[in-house]
Amino acid sequence: MYGFKQDLNIKFNKAKASKEIGITRPYLTSIINGKKLCTKVMAFCITKYLNNNAEIEDYFIRKEK
Repeated sequence: MYGFKQDLNIKFNKAKASKEIGITRPYLTSIINGKKLCTKVMAFCITKYLNNNAEIEDYFIRKEK
């Protein structure tokens, strides 16, 4: 499972992002705020939405359940 890095200061339209990624806005907000962990596939989708050239490790920390 992957947790979003909290030391990043990223601003983006969560409504647009959730629609493009295919998840609900509250779920995306929970991931970004660090309240929920996500799968590697979801972390990949969010990473590629934020920056097409970035790696998962740029935005997420791998955590064990």
